[in-house]
Order: sequence, then structure tokens, then C-alpha cells
Amino acid sequence: MSRDVPDPTPEEVKYVLQQAILRNYPNPERKGCPGSQALKRAAEQRLPFENPDWEHTSHCSPCYGEFVEYRHEFLDQTARAKRRSRIVAAAVLASFIVAGALYWIRHNGASEPVRPLVVNHTPTPGPLVPPPEPPRLTAVLNFETESATRSVPEAGAPPVAGELQRIPRGPLSLSVYLPLGSQPGPYEIHLRRDQSDSTPLAIFTGSAQIESGLTVLRISPDFSALQAGTYILAIRHDEESWRYYRVALS
Repeated sequence: MSRDVPDPTPEEVKYVLQQAILRNYPNPERKGCPGSQALKRAAEQRLPFENPDWEHTSHCSPCYGEFVEYRHEFLDQTARAKRRSRIVAAAVLASFIVAGALYWIRHNGASEPVRPLVVNHTPTPGPLVPPPEPPRLTAVLNFETESATRSVPEAGAPPVAGELQRIPRGPLSLSVYLPLGSQPGPYEIHLRRDQSDSTPLAIFTGSAQIESGLTVLRISPDFSALQAGTYILAIRHDEESWRYYRVALS
């Protein structure tokens, strides 16, 4: 009797990717390593994504290990600073509210007449509740090992991609792991029949975030209306050049 195997969560995929880089690129002599200061700048997103140090870091297990440690430290410091800012802002807002209430009571509370309480027994119609959305399947596309600085091919050339990756047709919660060194921020995604197709079958937008040293773009596409087969996924950041990947809908 076969059992359904649950799809991996984004956190599980992220862990597997990190462990693969930490294990598969030994460099005991540290040849070509950019040094701790460059890795710290990369962890703090102060290293331009076209810098060749990104390419080395993604293919050097010791450097990637340092990068992940610096990234965790930077995220912890950023989170603590945000918490302190929120606490200070909340305290300032509370002081303004208390001061305003005291001022109003002193100048208006004593002279304001007491009005009788009027109870409205007419029921208020509730808001219209939209029908629930169909459940979405969790899916992952891993382009993390691709170089973020690889040049885009000329028109008519094969798409830039590694192995063909498959995702199910239907409503998805899709996590796209972009090449190491990809910038966070807004992205535009086209699904095309081929690389030269000027009329996309579907267009999506999303904002990528840095999570544990990986750039993750999360979107919620619905491929139910498309036929099973191989397509081209075109992705670009802001107004940069398009990057092309082959995907199969099944």
C-alpha cells in the first residue's frame, strides 16, 4: 500500500541546500578565498551582487560556512534593533495618548452633559464573506546553484538553466530560490512557451527576501488552466536583464 509523501517545507529545502554547499565544495587550503571582511559585507548585503566573490562563496564550503554565521549574527542584531525601536515608539505613543486624555478631561469632561444611552435593536447586516480559496499545493523551484552574474544568451539560444525542474499544475504556494547573490526586492516573473515568446502565458510579481543567506521569492500562481508540458520561466529584478529557466508542469 502506497503512502502519500508530504511535500518538503521551505525551511527543509533551505536546510538541504545549505548543507549541500557546506559539504560539496571543500577547500582546506582556502585558495582564492576573499577573506572575512568581504564575507561580512556579503552577509550585510553591502557587497554588489555582480561581485565575483559571490561566485566563489557559493562554491567554497569554508567561505559559505563563514557567510552563514555572519548572516545569522547580522539578522539577530537587526531584529534586536527593530524590537528596541518598536518599544520606544510604543512608549512615546502611549505618553501622547495619556497626555491628550488628561487634557480633554480637564477642559471638557466637567461641562459635558450626560446623554442617555440609546440601544439600537435593529440588527446590523454583517459583511459579505467571500468563498474560501481552494487549497494551494506547496512547491519549490531551486535555482540557488545558478550564477547570479551569468550573462543572458542571445535570442534563439537555449534557455539559461540547469536541470529541468517540475512543479504541479493548479493553485500553488511557490517558493523560488534565486541564485546566490541575487538582490532582494521586487521581481517580475513571466511564464512563456519558449524564450522568444513575446506574449507571456502568465505574469506574476513578488518581492524576494533574504532568509538565512538565501534569496527567496514567494508567489502564489495558479497553473490550473495550462496544459502539462515544458515551459520557460523568465525572471528579472527591477529593470535588469531577463534570466530564463526551463520548468515542466505536470
